[in-house]
Amino acid sequence: MSNKNKHTHSHEHEHEHRHMHKPELKPGEEIDLGFGSGNNVFANKREPAAEKEKDSASEKDSSRDIDSGRKPEPDDEQETDADDGEELEFRNVHEHEHKHKHRHKRKKGSRVKSAVYIFLSFMLAFSLFLLSICLTLRMTVFSNDFMMGCMADTGYYDMVKDEMADKFKSVGHASGLPDEFVDEFVEDMDLIEIEREYISSFYSGKKTLVDTMHFKQDLMAALDRYIEKNNIDRNKASEENLSYLVDHMSKVYVNMVSIPFFSVVGNYLYKLDTPLRAAEIGLGVFALVIAAIIFFTNQYMHRRFRYLCYGFTGAFLTVAVIPSVVMISGIIPKINLDDRSLYSLFIGYMTSLFNHFWIYVGILAFLSCISFAIFIVKFKKALGK
Repeated sequence: MSNKNKHTHSHEHEHEHRHMHKPELKPGEEIDLGFGSGNNVFANKREPAAEKEKDSASEKDSSRDIDSGRKPEPDDEQETDADDGEELEFRNVHEHEHKHKHRHKRKKGSRVKSAVYIFLSFMLAFSLFLLSICLTLRMTVFSNDFMMGCMADTGYYDMVKDEMADKFKSVGHASGLPDEFVDEFVEDMDLIEIEREYISSFYSGKKTLVDTMHFKQDLMAALDRYIEKNNIDRNKASEENLSYLVDHMSKVYVNMVSIPFFSVVGNYLYKLDTPLRAAEIGLGVFALVIAAIIFFTNQYMHRRFRYLCYGFTGAFLTVAVIPSVVMISGIIPKINLDDRSLYSLFIGYMTSLFNHFWIYVGILAFLSCISFAIFIVKFKKALGK
């Protein structure tokens, strides 16, 4: 009985104990089972998956923050700094490569451009060189006045008269003609007009032979006056002697009036006059076009005048070479001619011809100095900017 009472008592005591610790629930209140906060125990089993999704979402948000330039969240600062460092390094490398390629490409393009403009400067110099030669020939060889001026400057007319009189006297002595008659006849000759007609025939396309008809007529008229003045009997023998005298004196006259070295090139003067004019116009236009290309296609003013200076300098140096070589070599005085008048005329003619080159050397040198001065001024301004 005692055991039964004990069992019954322990059962009742346990029942009372459970009843005593059972919490009273209020409406809407949940029981805390001791497993932590949450709705139920199964919530903890889904927590790792939720954290993974949260980390993935955080990484995506961080990458979007970097792309958009927003400041990342404090939890992602370490990962964002690493990404920023990598991206910055990549951008720096890419930027450096881009600048290097751009600089190399620009440098290569600048070299090509400089080579093109140097070639244009060379063409400008070459065209101005040829133009200077053509203009010099126009002013000298192809000019009637130039030849007449050389004859006057060298005293050619007086020397020709002296030589002609000496040769006329040699012929007249065989016929008994006195020296006084020869001196008077030669002095009355208009040698300047005779030479002008002879020289002009080379430039007009006419015959280049010396006209002896007027000379023979004048000589016969002078002989007739001399015979009448001295009461000389004109018989058959005297008539034959007169014809012989006139023919021989005519030959001397032709040799003294004509210019051998000028006769060689004189035949081509009339034919080459038109092509020379065309060459002058063509070279002038070509030089202007080249200069315009150099001037208007360069962006910077100092480069324009630099390449123009190259062209003008090259032109005046090459033109200056021609008279310099001739003068230094001393080839002109070495020419050997029999007649003193022809030798003097040739020396004066060739010297004056090559001296005319210095005119264009001076013009081109002046243009070179002006363009160089402007280049220096513009270059200093460009450096100041």
